[in-house]
Amino acid sequence: MATLNEIICATNIKNTGFGECVIDPGKIMGAIRVPRGKVYTQAELTALRATLEADRLAALKANRIFPIHNFVGVTDNSEDVVFETLEYGSQKPVRDGNYRLTYRYTDGALCLSNALQTHNFGGLTSWLFYDDKDLLLGWRKLDATGLAYGLAGIPCVFHALKWRQATGSTSPIYSVYFDFDPKYFNKYLGFVQADFPLNEITGLQNINLSQSGASAAGVIKLIAKAGCDGANLYPLYNGQLDTPTAWTAINAATGNVITIDSVAVDANISGFTLTLDDADADYPATSGGLVTINLVDPAALDALDVSGYEGIAITTTRG
Repeated sequence: MATLNEIICATNIKNTGFGECVIDPGKIMGAIRVPRGKVYTQAELTALRATLEADRLAALKANRIFPIHNFVGVTDNSEDVVFETLEYGSQKPVRDGNYRLTYRYTDGALCLSNALQTHNFGGLTSWLFYDDKDLLLGWRKLDATGLAYGLAGIPCVFHALKWRQATGSTSPIYSVYFDFDPKYFNKYLGFVQADFPLNEITGLQNINLSQSGASAAGVIKLIAKAGCDGANLYPLYNGQLDTPTAWTAINAATGNVITIDSVAVDANISGFTLTLDDADADYPATSGGLVTINLVDPAALDALDVSGYEGIAITTTRG
């Protein structure tokens, strides 16, 4: 409880004894961007895998997590404690220096580097870190009830650095930079021990849709590819994506949903033929009207056993 004009000094000094089991973080192996302001409650932390799996599939990116895994090295350029030298020669500590950490990774290479650079926007973003013992680190913060503590992401200045070219003695260097106040990793440190490998919570891959041929009346043929290599998903998921429940169609002018009558596999193009309901009132009235086609959200795709993907919408004519 705060009391007016009362200075707290010795009362908040802690004893220096400790038990047999202590927290001793190891090498930081990964980081997970979490929604700003999100506080994971004890109930969510108890079901940590299910919580993180659900958050990586969130339909809105503002509610989604973005993991980076398998760091292979760190450059620690953290500031030293800043001291003021007084007139009589003694020194007085002014502030702790910020953590300034650059982590190198190799998995994902330039593909991941380009994706991470879209997170470079200058403001603070919230991050959890984890070590080689799958100890998840953040800061201890009151949850929305104001009555219980949970785990929150640490506010960081984040920057995905430009890649550096290979030399005769090094491979290409891909790295990310974090700058944050030391109080979050010290005074307010929060942690939870995961009982599974945290690098199993992977980021989503984009599914890029392209049209094959021109649209006919109500009929649109699409090819779905994913990954940096543009791998066609037809061989893996033709039995999961051949249903109207896997797709959405929107009238691009009005934003209204158009009914999809059927979806059929098309082995000739290694893709899918979508037939829209041209009697639907929301179907564009004139030839050349625009229709936006996409896959359903990541959680709905996951329910169809197409897990770890998000569709990127394509806008085309109705034919």
